[in-house]
Amino acid sequence: MAKYHLYRPSRILFLILLVVLLFFVFNGFYIYLVYNDTKINTIITDLFSQLRVSIEKAGSMELLDANADAVIVRVNGLFDTLESTLDGISPLNQNEDTALQLDELSQTWKQLRDALEAYRIRKSDSLHANIIDLTESCEVLIDNLFSGTQGAMDTQEQILLTTMLIFIGINLFLIGLIALIVNWYIKGKLEYMATYDQLTVLFNRYAYRDILEKEIAQAVRNRSSLTLILFDIDHFKHINDTHGHDTGDQVLKFVAETVNSCIRKSDFLFRIGGEEFAIIAANTSVEHAVVLAEKIRQTVAELKYQDDCPVTLSFGVAELSQGEGVDELFRRADAAQYKAKNAGRNRVETYS
Repeated sequence: MAKYHLYRPSRILFLILLVVLLFFVFNGFYIYLVYNDTKINTIITDLFSQLRVSIEKAGSMELLDANADAVIVRVNGLFDTLESTLDGISPLNQNEDTALQLDELSQTWKQLRDALEAYRIRKSDSLHANIIDLTESCEVLIDNLFSGTQGAMDTQEQILLTTMLIFIGINLFLIGLIALIVNWYIKGKLEYMATYDQLTVLFNRYAYRDILEKEIAQAVRNRSSLTLILFDIDHFKHINDTHGHDTGDQVLKFVAETVNSCIRKSDFLFRIGGEEFAIIAANTSVEHAVVLAEKIRQTVAELKYQDDCPVTLSFGVAELSQGEGVDELFRRADAAQYKAKNAGRNRVETYS
């Protein structure tokens, strides 16, 4: 049976939504990392400022013969806090130079701390000068670290801004894409429902008229033959009343599948009513259409749906005449089908 393309976009829609979801998760996680690192670097720059002031204060107090033990403890605590805070930076933004400079600062501080303890025990001009030099070295290292961290913050803020702008742009694109896909999906679903019978998955009555009009126009252009075959299930109401509507539905499916296996790929098969079906046979004369209808009739009758539920079909066949339209052709095929019913059913008749 000739078919329209069956609409199955749900898998495509699912994959697109999955990609969008993964993009949201990845982008959100990346923005979180950059934002978190920026927040940590803000804390680090504040710690560097406190460290600079505290180291300078420790050196000045000892040189002025004041006890700087509390300040020294504070500096040691700031170093511990710095190390634990730096561990919180994501591997994406960790800087090896910063780690090396911080290690150098820590070693310089230890030298300064030792010099302060020595100066407290024995004051000398050389220790005095060494304390001043070491203090200045710590300040220079802290200033370099501060500048590097501030530069990293500026870079991270720029990355964060750029990433968010890109994120917003891609989001708008994806939202538009999803809207198009959803519209495509809904439109396809509606077209599918308007084209196919849900029970038998054959073309329905709405598709019948549209396709028949196109086939008639093509037959006229090509000056070729076209035949319409109408048929229905004999005593279908009795089948429903006796065996139930579920059996009736199964009979309809049985007939649809059996007829579909008998017709050519170029033929169109429709369910146009409750138990009524139609076949459009292009490039087919009435004589050949009768042969096809007889083949279908015999196949359905011989297969036997159930022993206690015989299924037979009555056919009406009409070939397109010159100047004829959809309604006229249908009326002649319908008249031929009534002729078959009045003649005892389970037979093929043509319009004469």
